Amino acid sequence: MRSTFAGLNTMVRGIYAHQIALDTVGNNITNLNTEGYTRQRTNLVETPSGYIVGNNGYMAIGTGSVTDSIVRLRDELIDAQVRKNTSPLGYENIQQETLAKIENIFQEPSDTGLQTALDNFWDSMQQLATKAGDEGSRSVVRQRGVELANAIGRAESQLKQIQTDANLALTTKLNNMNQYLTELAAVNKQILASPTDQCNALKDQQDLLLEKIAVLAPIQVVKEESGSVTVSIAGITVVSKDRANLFDTAVETNGGVKMAGTGMDVMLGPEGGELQGLLDSRDSKVWGAPAYLEQIGTMSRFLLSDFNAVHRSGYGLDNNTGVNFFGSSVFGTGTDQVGSTLQLASSTTIPASTRVPANTTLTLNDGTKTINVALVGGVNTGWTLDKVAEAINAQAKADGADIRAAYDTATQQFQIYSIGASKSITATEPSTSSFIKNTLKLETPDADYWLSQLEVNPALFETGALSKIAAKTEIGSVGTSATEVKSSNIWQGNASGGLMSATVTGDYTFDPASLPIRVRIAGLTTNPDGTKVPSSLEYSTDGQTWTAATAGSEANSFQFTVQGATVKMSVAANAANAANDIYVVTLPASNAGKAGSDNIVKLSNLLKVTTSPLLGNTSLDGYYNNLIGTLGVQSQNAQNQAINQKSLVDQTLKMRDSVSGVNLDEELTAMIKYQKGYNGCARVLTAMDELLDTLLNKTGVVGR
Repeated sequence: MRSTFAGLNTMVRGIYAHQIALDTVGNNITNLNTEGYTRQRTNLVETPSGYIVGNNGYMAIGTGSVTDSIVRLRDELIDAQVRKNTSPLGYENIQQETLAKIENIFQEPSDTGLQTALDNFWDSMQQLATKAGDEGSRSVVRQRGVELANAIGRAESQLKQIQTDANLALTTKLNNMNQYLTELAAVNKQILASPTDQCNALKDQQDLLLEKIAVLAPIQVVKEESGSVTVSIAGITVVSKDRANLFDTAVETNGGVKMAGTGMDVMLGPEGGELQGLLDSRDSKVWGAPAYLEQIGTMSRFLLSDFNAVHRSGYGLDNNTGVNFFGSSVFGTGTDQVGSTLQLASSTTIPASTRVPANTTLTLNDGTKTINVALVGGVNTGWTLDKVAEAINAQAKADGADIRAAYDTATQQFQIYSIGASKSITATEPSTSSFIKNTLKLETPDADYWLSQLEVNPALFETGALSKIAAKTEIGSVGTSATEVKSSNIWQGNASGGLMSATVTGDYTFDPASLPIRVRIAGLTTNPDGTKVPSSLEYSTDGQTWTAATAGSEANSFQFTVQGATVKMSVAANAANAANDIYVVTLPASNAGKAGSDNIVKLSNLLKVTTSPLLGNTSLDGYYNNLIGTLGVQSQNAQNQAINQKSLVDQTLKMRDSVSGVNLDEELTAMIKYQKGYNGCARVLTAMDELLDTLLNKTGVVGR
C-alpha cells in the first residue's frame, strides 16, 4: 500500500527541482555581460517509479523529478575553430598596424615627405644649372642636400623606433603569456581537486584563458578526462595538469622567442599570433621595418657612391675637384662591394695605435687581378694603419689593380674600396699572420653603415666652401691673359653712341649664351670738345638688379666680375652718348670650355633620369617610387587580410554565441516555464495538505 504522505514527497521534489532550475536561469541572467561566461542549463530527470497493487496486479506510479545536472552549453568543435582563427587575426592585426606606422613615416604624398625633399633637391640643381656661379643658388643646393639627408635620417630613426617598440611589446606580450599559462595551470589544479566534474565556473576560466593564449600564439589543446587541459605551442608543452612551462621575457634585440630555463627556441611559424607578428615587424625583410631600412640604406649608398663619384669628377668655382657632396669618405660605385672595410671583428673602428706585425703579406683581389702586399720592415714597432694603406695603394697602382685603401684617423676606419666598375674586392687572410686573421676582416657594410654615413660633406660648410660644389665637368677658363670680346658679341642700344670695347679674364662657370651681361651708362662727363664719356657704369645679369662697376686702372675704364669672369670695358667718347644707354655683352663661348653647369645637370639626372644597377636599373626617384608603391600594396593587402580574418573570427564567435551565449528572451521564457512548474507543485502540495487535514482532523468526529 502506498504511503499516505507519498504525494507530499513527490511535490517537495518537484519544488526543489524547479527552484534549482530557476536559480540557474537567474545565474545566466546575472552573467549576461560576463566575459567568458557560458550559458548553463539544468537537466531534470524523473525519479524511479513506486509500485502499488491494483485490480490487475502491480502498477507503477511516478514519484516526481530531481535535478540530474547543471551543464555548460558548449560546442568543442566551434571552440577549436575560434582558437584556430584567432591566431592569424592576431598576426594580421600587428602586420596592419606596423605597415600603417611605416606609411605615416614616409607620409606620401605630402609636402613634408621624403619625395618632396628629393624633388626640392632636384629643383635646386635645376636652378643652379641656370646660374652655376650664383652663391645663393649654391647655398640652396647645399641646404636641400641637408634636407634630403635629414629626411632619410628621420625615416631611419622612426623605422628603428618601430623595432624598439616591437621589442618592448614582445616583452609585455610574453609576460602576459606567462601570466595566462600560470593561471591556466592553477585552474587545472582546482579542477583536479574538485569533488565533481561539473565545475562550470572553472571551466569557463579555462576556455577564456585558452582563447587569450591563442591570440598570442597558435596552440594545440588536448582536454583530459580529468577535466584539465594540456597545451602545446610549436610542439613544446607549455601547460600540463598543474605545471606551466614559461617563456623567457628577456628579449634580445635580434633574438626570437625562447623558453625560460632551457633557452630553447620556439618556432611559431607563419601567422603565429601576435608574438610572430611582432617578431616579423622587427625582423622581416619582406614587410617589416628592416625591409624599408634596407631600401633607404640603398638610397644612402647610392648618394654616397654613385652621386659622389659624379660630383668628385667635376670642378667647383675654385677649380677644385675630387670633393664629395655627401660624406667625407670615398666609396666605389654601382654594384661594387662598396666601402668594404677591414675592421676589428668586435667593432666598427680600429684604434690608431694598432700595429700590423712586420713581414706580413696581405692578399687582395678585385675580381680580375690579385695583389700581394708585402709589409716588410718595421720589425720593432710594426706597421701603422696609414702606412698599410699606402703600401696597398702603391702595390695596386704598380700591378694595375682597381683597389685602393685609406685609414681615417678621425673616424678610425680602415677602408678598402674599388675604383673600377662592377668590381668586388675579396681578401685572403694569411694563416701566417694571426693578427690579420683574428683582428682584421673584410666586411660588406649593411644599411646601418650607409645610413650612419649620410650627411652633406662637412667640408662644404667651411668658409668659402660653396665654390667647391662641382657644377662643371671641365675648367672653363680664358686664363690670365685678357681676351678681347668681339664687337659682334656687344649689342649697342644707342646706335649713334660711342662704341664699347671689352676684355675678359678669369674662369667661366656658366654658359655665356645663357647669361648675357647688360651694361648701362649711369653718369657722364663732357669733354672740352663737346664729346661725352661715362663717369660711371652699372651692370646687371637679369635686367632688374643693377650694380655699380668699379673704376679701372686706365682712364675712363671700368671693370666688374661675374661668376668668375672679370670684364674690363670702356666706351668711346661721343657727343651722342646719353645716360641709361644700354650695351649687352656676351662673353666668348669659344674660350669658355664646356658649359659651367653641365656637371650639375649630370647630378640632377642621377636623381630623376639616370639608372643604376645598385637601384635595380632604375633612377633614385624611380627606386623611391617603387618603395612607396610596394608599401601601399602591402599595407592595403594587410588591411584586406585583417578584415577578412576578422570576419571569419566574428562568424565563428556568432556560431559559438548561438550555442553558449546568454539570450535574455530565452532565459525569460525558461523562467516563466520553471516558475509555473514551481507554482503548480506548490498548489498541488496545498491541495494535499487540505486532504490530509480533512483526514486527520475531521474524520471520525461525527457524533462526538
